[in-house]
Amino acid sequence: MDGAFTRLVAGALGASPFRVLDIGCSGGLDPRWRAFGANLQAIGIDASRGECARLSKTEAQPGIEYVPAFVAGMVDRTIDPERQASPLILAVRERLSFMRTREIRAARLAAAEIEEKLRHNAWEMTELADKEKPVLVSELLAARGWTDFDYLKIDIDGS
Repeated sequence: MDGAFTRLVAGALGASPFRVLDIGCSGGLDPRWRAFGANLQAIGIDASRGECARLSKTEAQPGIEYVPAFVAGMVDRTIDPERQASPLILAVRERLSFMRTREIRAARLAAAEIEEKLRHNAWEMTELADKEKPVLVSELLAARGWTDFDYLKIDIDGS
């Protein structure tokens, strides 16, 4: 999305709020959304509790919130972060060459700061939200008084 287009839309909306729902918000909101200024309202959801804490600590704009949680599609559904790969891959993965590379990478990242872990998409190595208590987006939005939103971004690493 071009920054000029975002500024054009922001100008056309005037004082109307612009709401962004960002599922998988690691790294924070795209800077182009800042063109909406004080009218920007955003909820970022990420499985990494540490990343949400870091983003919340650095966020200066009111109306922007980062929620550490897994997102579920239905009530009473627990999340299994290990269930990303197909059963076939899980059955043979120990024999694949990438497993040694993965071991080396894991050892190096074990002592790394959260930013480095996230840069390598090793979110599962950060402090995670409670997988036994995933959020339903509809309930989260209702609790925040949101009846609609303008933009939805989903980045869920194949889950």
